[in-house]
Amino acid sequence: MRLTDIAIRNLKFQGKQQKFFDDGFPQFGVRVYKSGKSFILMYGESRRMKTLGRHPEISLKQAREKARQFLALDRGKHRPTRQMLYNDAVKIYLEEAVSRLRPETYRTYAYYLKNAPCAGTLREISRLQIKSYIQHPHTLVAMKVFFNWCVRNELIDRNPLAGERAVYNAPRERILTDNELVLVYNRANEIGYPFGHIVLMCMFTGQRRSEVGHLKWEYISDDKITIPAEVVKNNRTHYFPYGPLTKQFLETIPRTSEYLFTGRFDGVFNGYSKCKKRFDKDLDVEHYTLHDLRRTFASTHARLGTPIHVVEKLLNHASGSLAGVAGIYNRYSYQNEMHVACIDYEKHLMELFGERPVNPK
Repeated sequence: MRLTDIAIRNLKFQGKQQKFFDDGFPQFGVRVYKSGKSFILMYGESRRMKTLGRHPEISLKQAREKARQFLALDRGKHRPTRQMLYNDAVKIYLEEAVSRLRPETYRTYAYYLKNAPCAGTLREISRLQIKSYIQHPHTLVAMKVFFNWCVRNELIDRNPLAGERAVYNAPRERILTDNELVLVYNRANEIGYPFGHIVLMCMFTGQRRSEVGHLKWEYISDDKITIPAEVVKNNRTHYFPYGPLTKQFLETIPRTSEYLFTGRFDGVFNGYSKCKKRFDKDLDVEHYTLHDLRRTFASTHARLGTPIHVVEKLLNHASGSLAGVAGIYNRYSYQNEMHVACIDYEKHLMELFGERPVNPK
Protein backbone atom coordinates (compact mmCIF):
# COMPACT_ATOMS: atom_id res chain seq x y z
CA MET A 1 0.00 0.00 0.00
CA ARG A 2 0.99 3.64 -0.32
CA LEU A 3 1.78 4.89 3.16
CA THR A 4 0.40 8.34 3.95
CA ASP A 5 -0.49 10.01 7.25
CA ILE A 6 -4.18 9.36 6.62
CA ALA A 7 -3.58 5.73 5.60
CA ILE A 8 -1.55 5.06 8.75
CA ARG A 9 -4.19 6.64 11.01
CA ASN A 10 -6.84 4.39 9.41
CA LEU A 11 -4.92 1.15 10.01
CA LYS A 12 -6.64 -0.90 12.71
CA PHE A 13 -5.48 -3.86 14.77
CA GLN A 14 -7.27 -6.95 13.38
CA GLY A 15 -6.60 -9.44 16.18
CA LYS A 16 -3.03 -10.20 15.16
CA GLN A 17 0.12 -8.26 14.39
CA GLN A 18 0.37 -7.08 10.79
CA LYS A 19 3.00 -5.36 8.66
CA PHE A 20 2.25 -2.92 5.85
CA PHE A 21 5.05 -1.88 3.48
CA ASP A 22 5.18 1.24 1.32
CA ASP A 23 4.76 0.83 -2.47
CA GLY A 24 7.28 3.60 -3.16
CA PHE A 25 9.83 2.46 -0.52
CA PRO A 26 9.34 -1.34 -0.21
CA GLN A 27 11.77 -1.79 2.68
CA PHE A 28 9.93 0.77 4.80
CA GLY A 29 6.66 0.03 6.54
CA VAL A 30 4.40 0.10 9.57
CA ARG A 31 3.78 -2.65 12.09
CA VAL A 32 0.29 -2.62 13.63
CA TYR A 33 -0.17 -4.40 16.95
CA LYS A 34 -2.61 -4.36 19.86
CA SER A 35 -1.04 -1.48 21.79
CA GLY A 36 -0.14 0.75 18.85
CA LYS A 37 1.86 1.21 15.66
CA SER A 38 5.58 1.40 14.89
CA PHE A 39 7.59 2.29 11.84
CA ILE A 40 9.84 -0.54 10.65
CA LEU A 41 12.66 -1.10 8.16
CA MET A 42 13.69 -4.36 6.50
CA TYR A 43 17.36 -4.47 5.54
CA GLY A 44 20.26 -6.74 4.63
CA GLU A 45 20.43 -10.05 2.83
CA SER A 46 18.89 -11.82 5.82
CA ARG A 47 15.95 -9.35 5.75
CA ARG A 48 16.48 -8.22 9.31
CA MET A 49 13.85 -5.97 10.85
CA LYS A 50 14.62 -2.67 12.59
CA THR A 51 12.11 -0.61 14.60
CA LEU A 52 12.45 3.10 13.80
CA GLY A 53 10.04 4.49 16.37
CA ARG A 54 6.45 4.52 17.53
CA HIS A 55 3.68 6.34 15.72
CA PRO A 56 2.78 9.16 16.33
CA GLU A 57 5.80 9.89 18.56
CA ILE A 58 7.75 10.30 15.33
CA SER A 59 6.11 11.45 12.13
CA LEU A 60 5.96 9.58 8.83
CA LYS A 61 8.41 12.08 7.34
CA GLN A 62 10.87 11.63 10.22
CA ALA A 63 10.61 7.84 10.00
CA ARG A 64 11.30 7.85 6.24
CA GLU A 65 14.35 10.04 6.73
CA LYS A 66 15.59 7.85 9.58
CA ALA A 67 15.20 4.78 7.35
CA ARG A 68 17.17 6.39 4.51
CA GLN A 69 19.97 7.43 6.88
CA PHE A 70 20.21 3.92 8.31
CA LEU A 71 20.34 2.32 4.86
CA ALA A 72 23.04 4.75 3.71
CA LEU A 73 25.11 3.92 6.78
CA ASP A 74 24.45 0.20 6.43
CA ARG A 75 25.58 0.27 2.80
CA GLY A 76 28.78 1.99 3.89
CA LYS A 77 29.44 -0.67 6.52
CA HIS A 78 29.06 -3.55 4.11
CA ARG A 79 31.09 -2.33 1.19
CA PRO A 80 33.82 -4.90 0.42
CA THR A 81 36.60 -2.67 1.72
CA ARG A 82 34.42 -0.22 3.68
CA GLN A 83 35.72 2.60 1.49
CA MET A 84 33.15 5.22 2.50
CA LEU A 85 34.06 8.73 1.39
CA TYR A 86 34.78 11.25 4.12
CA ASN A 87 32.17 13.71 2.82
CA ASP A 88 29.50 10.98 2.68
CA ALA A 89 30.25 9.94 6.25
CA VAL A 90 30.10 13.55 7.47
CA LYS A 91 26.71 14.01 5.82
CA ILE A 92 25.29 10.89 7.50
CA TYR A 93 26.81 11.80 10.87
CA LEU A 94 25.37 15.34 10.81
CA GLU A 95 21.93 14.10 9.77
CA GLU A 96 22.00 11.73 12.74
CA ALA A 97 23.46 14.27 15.19
CA VAL A 98 21.18 17.22 14.46
CA SER A 99 18.42 15.93 16.75
CA ARG A 100 20.65 15.26 19.77
CA LEU A 101 23.19 18.10 19.76
CA ARG A 102 22.61 21.63 20.95
CA PRO A 103 22.12 23.97 17.97
CA GLU A 104 25.33 25.87 18.74
CA THR A 105 27.30 22.62 19.11
CA TYR A 106 25.82 21.24 15.90
CA ARG A 107 26.78 24.37 13.93
CA THR A 108 30.32 24.24 15.36
CA TYR A 109 30.77 20.55 14.49
CA ALA A 110 29.29 21.04 11.01
CA TYR A 111 31.60 23.97 10.30
CA TYR A 112 34.80 22.17 11.29
CA LEU A 113 33.88 18.83 9.71
CA LYS A 114 32.82 20.33 6.39
CA ASN A 115 35.97 22.46 6.11
CA ALA A 116 38.48 19.77 7.06
CA PRO A 117 41.09 18.90 4.37
CA CYS A 118 39.94 15.28 4.17
CA ALA A 119 39.35 14.34 0.56
CA GLY A 120 38.90 10.71 -0.44
CA THR A 121 37.96 7.75 1.73
CA LEU A 122 37.91 7.54 5.51
CA ARG A 123 40.63 4.89 5.61
CA GLU A 124 43.03 7.11 3.68
CA ILE A 125 42.94 9.86 6.32
CA SER A 126 46.10 10.11 8.44
CA ARG A 127 46.79 11.82 11.74
CA LEU A 128 49.40 14.06 10.08
CA GLN A 129 46.88 15.21 7.48
CA ILE A 130 44.36 16.30 10.13
CA LYS A 131 46.84 17.77 12.64
CA SER A 132 47.79 20.48 10.19
CA TYR A 133 44.13 21.56 10.20
CA ILE A 134 43.63 21.66 13.96
CA GLN A 135 44.30 25.19 15.19
CA HIS A 136 41.65 25.36 17.90
CA PRO A 137 40.53 22.98 20.70
CA HIS A 138 36.96 23.00 19.34
CA THR A 139 38.27 21.68 16.03
CA LEU A 140 39.93 18.73 17.73
CA VAL A 141 36.81 17.94 19.77
CA ALA A 142 34.60 17.96 16.65
CA MET A 143 36.98 15.75 14.68
CA LYS A 144 37.53 13.25 17.53
CA VAL A 145 33.79 12.92 18.16
CA PHE A 146 33.19 12.28 14.47
CA PHE A 147 35.95 9.67 14.13
CA ASN A 148 34.78 7.91 17.31
CA TRP A 149 31.35 7.68 15.67
CA CYS A 150 33.02 6.18 12.58
CA VAL A 151 34.75 3.56 14.76
CA ARG A 152 31.50 2.65 16.55
CA ASN A 153 29.81 2.19 13.18
CA GLU A 154 32.71 0.06 11.85
CA LEU A 155 33.58 2.51 9.09
CA ILE A 156 37.21 2.66 10.28
CA ASP A 157 39.19 0.49 12.67
CA ARG A 158 40.82 3.23 14.74
CA ASN A 159 40.36 6.92 15.44
CA PRO A 160 43.34 8.65 13.74
CA LEU A 161 43.24 11.30 16.49
CA ALA A 162 43.18 8.84 19.41
CA GLY A 163 45.39 10.16 22.20
CA GLU A 164 45.67 13.63 20.65
CA ARG A 165 45.27 16.36 23.25
CA ALA A 166 44.02 19.87 22.75
CA VAL A 167 46.38 22.75 23.40
CA TYR A 168 44.43 25.48 25.15
CA ASN A 169 45.58 29.04 25.03
CA ALA A 170 46.06 31.00 28.21
CA PRO A 171 42.78 32.41 29.57
CA ARG A 172 41.80 35.66 27.88
CA GLU A 173 42.08 38.80 29.97
CA ARG A 174 40.60 41.36 27.58
CA ILE A 175 38.43 43.93 29.31
CA LEU A 176 37.04 46.93 27.49
CA THR A 177 37.77 50.34 28.95
CA ASP A 178 34.94 52.77 29.65
CA ASN A 179 35.84 54.75 26.52
CA GLU A 180 35.82 51.56 24.41
CA LEU A 181 32.49 50.57 25.91
CA VAL A 182 31.01 53.91 24.85
CA LEU A 183 32.32 53.45 21.30
CA VAL A 184 30.85 49.92 21.08
CA TYR A 185 27.57 51.20 22.53
CA ASN A 186 27.36 53.98 19.94
CA ARG A 187 28.16 51.59 17.09
CA ALA A 188 25.53 49.12 18.32
CA ASN A 189 22.89 51.87 18.25
CA GLU A 190 24.05 52.87 14.79
CA ILE A 191 23.91 49.29 13.43
CA GLY A 192 20.58 48.51 15.08
CA TYR A 193 18.61 45.28 14.90
CA PRO A 194 19.46 42.44 15.05
CA PHE A 195 23.23 42.33 15.60
CA GLY A 196 23.54 45.75 17.23
CA HIS A 197 20.84 44.74 19.69
CA ILE A 198 22.60 41.45 20.42
CA VAL A 199 25.75 43.41 21.30
CA LEU A 200 23.74 45.66 23.62
CA MET A 201 22.05 42.69 25.29
CA CYS A 202 25.46 41.10 25.95
CA MET A 203 26.69 44.42 27.35
CA PHE A 204 23.65 45.06 29.57
CA THR A 205 23.22 41.54 31.00
CA GLY A 206 26.65 39.86 30.77
CA GLN A 207 25.13 36.67 29.37
CA ARG A 208 26.86 34.37 26.88
CA ARG A 209 26.45 35.05 23.18
CA SER A 210 24.72 31.72 22.54
CA GLU A 211 22.26 32.30 25.40
CA VAL A 212 21.42 35.81 24.20
CA GLY A 213 20.99 34.54 20.64
CA HIS A 214 18.46 31.89 21.78
CA LEU A 215 16.33 34.19 23.95
CA LYS A 216 12.58 33.86 23.44
CA TRP A 217 9.90 36.34 24.45
CA GLU A 218 8.34 33.71 26.68
CA TYR A 219 11.49 33.73 28.84
CA ILE A 220 10.84 37.34 29.91
CA SER A 221 8.34 38.37 32.60
CA ASP A 222 8.16 40.70 35.61
CA ASP A 223 11.54 42.35 34.94
CA LYS A 224 13.23 38.96 35.06
CA ILE A 225 14.60 36.60 32.41
CA THR A 226 14.51 32.82 32.80
CA ILE A 227 16.75 30.83 30.46
CA PRO A 228 15.91 27.09 30.48
CA ALA A 229 18.58 24.49 31.11
CA GLU A 230 18.61 23.19 27.52
CA VAL A 231 19.81 26.60 26.30
CA VAL A 232 22.38 27.25 29.03
CA LYS A 233 25.97 26.08 28.61
CA ASN A 234 26.18 24.43 32.05
CA ASN A 235 22.70 22.86 31.83
CA ARG A 236 21.40 24.85 34.80
CA THR A 237 18.25 26.96 34.51
CA HIS A 238 19.26 30.59 34.92
CA TYR A 239 17.11 33.33 36.48
CA PHE A 240 18.31 36.91 36.54
CA PRO A 241 16.67 40.33 36.91
CA TYR A 242 17.27 43.43 34.83
CA GLY A 243 16.94 47.18 35.40
CA PRO A 244 15.23 50.14 33.68
CA LEU A 245 17.88 50.55 30.95
CA THR A 246 17.43 46.95 29.80
CA LYS A 247 13.65 47.27 30.12
CA GLN A 248 13.68 50.35 27.85
CA PHE A 249 15.97 48.51 25.45
CA LEU A 250 13.72 45.43 25.25
CA GLU A 251 10.81 47.65 24.24
CA THR A 252 12.72 48.67 21.09
CA ILE A 253 13.09 45.09 19.80
CA PRO A 254 10.54 44.21 17.10
CA ARG A 255 8.42 41.15 17.83
CA THR A 256 8.66 39.34 14.52
CA SER A 257 8.92 35.77 15.86
CA GLU A 258 9.19 33.79 19.09
CA TYR A 259 12.89 34.75 19.29
CA LEU A 260 14.15 38.20 20.27
CA PHE A 261 16.87 38.09 17.64
CA THR A 262 15.90 36.34 14.45
CA GLY A 263 17.94 35.03 11.56
CA ARG A 264 16.78 33.73 8.21
CA PHE A 265 13.20 32.46 8.03
CA ASP A 266 12.52 33.78 11.56
CA GLY A 267 14.86 31.18 13.08
CA VAL A 268 17.69 31.65 15.57
CA PHE A 269 20.22 34.33 14.61
CA ASN A 270 23.51 32.73 13.48
CA GLY A 271 25.45 35.26 11.37
CA TYR A 272 27.90 36.26 14.09
CA SER A 273 31.21 36.19 12.20
CA LYS A 274 30.15 38.30 9.22
CA CYS A 275 28.13 40.73 11.33
CA LYS A 276 30.94 41.18 13.86
CA LYS A 277 33.40 41.91 11.03
CA ARG A 278 31.09 44.59 9.62
CA PHE A 279 30.38 45.91 13.10
CA ASP A 280 34.09 46.43 13.89
CA LYS A 281 35.01 48.01 10.55
CA ASP A 282 36.54 51.46 11.23
CA LEU A 283 35.70 51.10 14.93
CA ASP A 284 38.56 52.57 16.98
CA VAL A 285 38.66 49.69 19.46
CA GLU A 286 41.36 47.01 19.76
CA HIS A 287 40.30 43.46 18.90
CA TYR A 288 37.65 42.11 21.26
CA THR A 289 35.03 39.37 21.26
CA LEU A 290 31.45 39.36 22.48
CA HIS A 291 32.62 37.18 25.35
CA ASP A 292 34.92 40.04 26.39
CA LEU A 293 31.75 42.04 27.08
CA ARG A 294 30.82 39.35 29.61
CA ARG A 295 34.25 39.69 31.25
CA THR A 296 33.88 43.48 31.22
CA PHE A 297 30.44 43.12 32.83
CA ALA A 298 31.94 41.08 35.70
CA SER A 299 34.91 43.43 36.17
CA THR A 300 32.68 46.51 36.20
CA HIS A 301 30.53 44.95 38.90
CA ALA A 302 33.69 44.32 40.92
CA ARG A 303 34.62 48.02 40.56
CA LEU A 304 31.17 49.00 41.77
CA GLY A 305 31.50 46.81 44.86
CA THR A 306 29.11 44.00 43.90
CA PRO A 307 29.93 40.94 46.07
CA ILE A 308 31.63 38.19 44.06
CA HIS A 309 28.93 35.61 44.85
CA VAL A 310 26.26 37.96 43.46
CA VAL A 311 28.28 38.49 40.27
CA GLU A 312 28.60 34.72 39.89
CA LYS A 313 24.84 34.33 40.28
CA LEU A 314 24.27 36.97 37.58
CA LEU A 315 26.67 35.10 35.28
CA ASN A 316 25.33 31.66 36.27
CA HIS A 317 28.84 30.41 37.03
CA ALA A 318 28.95 26.80 38.23
CA SER A 319 32.39 27.29 39.80
CA GLY A 320 33.91 29.88 42.11
CA SER A 321 32.48 30.89 45.50
CA LEU A 322 29.24 28.94 44.94
CA ALA A 323 30.87 25.70 43.85
CA GLY A 324 31.27 22.46 45.79
CA VAL A 325 29.71 22.22 49.24
CA ALA A 326 28.68 25.89 49.22
CA GLY A 327 26.71 25.41 46.03
CA ILE A 328 25.05 22.22 47.26
CA TYR A 329 23.84 23.56 50.62
CA ASN A 330 23.33 27.24 49.86
CA ARG A 331 20.06 27.28 47.90
CA TYR A 332 19.35 30.99 48.45
CA SER A 333 18.54 32.68 45.11
CA TYR A 334 20.05 36.14 45.84
CA GLN A 335 17.35 37.69 43.63
CA ASN A 336 17.10 40.89 45.72
CA GLU A 337 20.88 41.32 45.79
CA MET A 338 21.06 40.66 42.04
CA HIS A 339 18.36 43.27 41.39
CA VAL A 340 20.21 45.91 43.41
CA ALA A 341 23.44 45.07 41.56
CA CYS A 342 21.65 45.42 38.18
CA ILE A 343 20.32 48.87 39.15
CA ASP A 344 23.81 50.03 40.19
CA TYR A 345 25.40 48.63 37.04
CA GLU A 346 22.85 50.21 34.73
CA LYS A 347 23.16 53.54 36.54
CA HIS A 348 26.91 53.37 35.86
CA LEU A 349 26.28 52.64 32.18
CA MET A 350 23.80 55.51 31.83
CA GLU A 351 26.36 57.88 33.31
CA LEU A 352 28.94 56.61 30.79
CA PHE A 353 26.52 56.95 27.89
CA GLY A 354 25.19 60.35 28.96
CA GLU A 355 21.74 58.76 29.53
CA ARG A 356 21.23 58.57 25.77
CA PRO A 357 18.18 56.48 24.87
CA VAL A 358 18.59 53.20 23.07
CA ASN A 359 18.07 53.64 19.34
CA PRO A 360 14.98 51.68 18.24
CA LYS A 361 16.36 50.84 14.75
